[in-house]
Amino acid sequence: MPWVNIDGNTIVTSEGPTDSVQFKKDATTLTGSANFLFHSGSNTLEVTGDVSASINVSASAFYGGGSNLTSLPVQTYSNATNNRVLTSAGADSINGESSLTFDGSTLAIAGNVTASVNISASAFYGDGSNLTGLSAVSPGGSDTELQFNSGSTFSGSSNISYSYDLRLLTYKRIGVRRIPSESETTNFTAGSEMIYPVDSTGSVITATLPGIDPTGVSLVGMTYTIKDVGGSGSTNNIQIEPSGSEKIDGGTAATIATDYGSMILTAFSGGAGGEWMIVGTN
Repeated sequence: MPWVNIDGNTIVTSEGPTDSVQFKKDATTLTGSANFLFHSGSNTLEVTGDVSASINVSASAFYGGGSNLTSLPVQTYSNATNNRVLTSAGADSINGESSLTFDGSTLAIAGNVTASVNISASAFYGDGSNLTGLSAVSPGGSDTELQFNSGSTFSGSSNISYSYDLRLLTYKRIGVRRIPSESETTNFTAGSEMIYPVDSTGSVITATLPGIDPTGVSLVGMTYTIKDVGGSGSTNNIQIEPSGSEKIDGGTAATIATDYGSMILTAFSGGAGGEWMIVGTN
């Protein structure tokens, strides 16, 4: 609704919609436009059209499309997709790299990584055949032989091997020595040697076999040979006893009772009730 302001001898008439900002139309008339409004209830200036300034337009924040602004540090953002790492594509452009992404926990790179100093990690995975500066250590022994440390180098032994095709681990139990340096003349317990010469000329001698324990001295398949080298076995028998409750061919002991006699025994089961079997006598 128009209103009239009487100022002295001047009558000024106002036009335009509610909230329209008034500007001079002629000597006695003010007018307003629906394209230029001020809403006093919200303290909002509403302009439909362009706003231009010869100096600055400032605010605590700007909202809306800023694509037409010039002289910004970045004016172009190409290949915008979630998780892509941004790289410079010129003086005022950035690019979302499809081969370089980060999802908040994993950095993914499709391509090569180079460094002039170091790349460190708690662990590395994948093919390391192209790494340089490593101490080259070739496997020792023959094909299928398991590797072990021997003086800071890899070594293998024909006594322990693995066949991938057969899924077969082969272990040949070899003691530190195959035969003691001297004959046994008193009671003894078989250990790392495989052949035990026993001098029976002085007295009856008892040979005790070790317990059949997969983690101990004797493994399943371990074989001992006990031989009367004194030639008095018929008089001074050589008694062979197992460990604990283990058995020898179902019994509690075995005896060499012939002169120059011998006996070969092999462990074939482990744990409680383990048993040695006699595989040869003379």
